[in-house]
Parts: sequence; structure tokens; C-alpha cells
Amino acid sequence: MSQITISKDKSSAFRSPQQKKDIPSWIAPSIAGFWFVGLFLIWNAYFQTEITWIETSKWYLFFALTGTLIPYKFIIKYIWLEYTYWITAHIVGIGPILTGFFLLLNLTFTGQPSSETYQISEIHIPESNEYTIITVELEDNALEEHPKFRTFDYYQIRYHKSITYVFTEGILGYRVVEKTEMN
Repeated sequence: MSQITISKDKSSAFRSPQQKKDIPSWIAPSIAGFWFVGLFLIWNAYFQTEITWIETSKWYLFFALTGTLIPYKFIIKYIWLEYTYWITAHIVGIGPILTGFFLLLNLTFTGQPSSETYQISEIHIPESNEYTIITVELEDNALEEHPKFRTFDYYQIRYHKSITYVFTEGILGYRVVEKTEMN
């Protein structure tokens, strides 16, 4: 009877399914770094881009799950990573960083600015006197889906009748707010 030995050499192009796979030491810090950088980019670009949280979530899911569609048998040839770690790396690391770069790309490459002025039709003041952050309603329900552009400090806006936004069209089709002025 012949005896089968399993080589501990990681440079081998083929690993048998019985051999335990070691997780490279760089995987966990990379995933954590991608997660933090991705969330930082998303957070900063989101509040200047005319995109909703639902659209941002759709892009996140697209970027996180697209890489998992690559057959695992091709991935295992290049990255010694178990399938569960491969899925986790995409959901926690790759998805946020690619979504952040997507929004950053749209924010960085913009077209000509155009200005839009809206009259303030209503000011929503919270019942509690503790907060001074308010949301305003603009004429014709402008920017209704984007309360982040209609939220101000009450003391900053209380004497103003209109708001002028300077928008630029991002390269990926989402408008970017360059400047906001109270009139």
C-alpha cells in the first residue's frame, strides 16, 4: 500500500482538498483597512452628492457581490483563502472601498457649475427646544428626496427667504453640491 504525503510547500500550484488552508496574515488588516477607508470615503462623498442611501446601498451590494460571482476554483489558484473568508472579504472590505471610490470619482470629475435658487416654503422646527437643527421645505418640493441638502442650523437660516445651490454634474451622472448660499 502506498502512502500519500501532503507537502507543506505553499508555492505548489495545487492543493489537495484535505490540506488545511492557512489564512495569510495580511488578509484581516487589509479587510479592516478597506472597511475604514471605504466608510470614510462614502461618508464624505455622500453628503455632497445627490444620491440617496438606498442608491448608495445598491451600489455597495453591487460591488460587494460582483466579486463573489467569480468561480471559486479560479480564485483558489491565486489566493489561498477559504470560501467563507472570500465572501467576508467582499462584503466587509471590497464593497465599501469600491463604493467609496465610485462616489469619490463622481465627486472629483464634474462638469460646469449651474446655480438653482429655491424659495423656502416651510421650516420644520422640532418640538424640543434642545436642538437647533431644522429641515426646510423648498418650493415645488425641490430636493424632497435629499433632506441632507435641506438641513440647517436654525440660527443660520431663520432670516433668509431662499437658498441658492451651485450644482455640478458628476462624471457618473450624480449631481454634486459645490456651494450653498442663503438669500
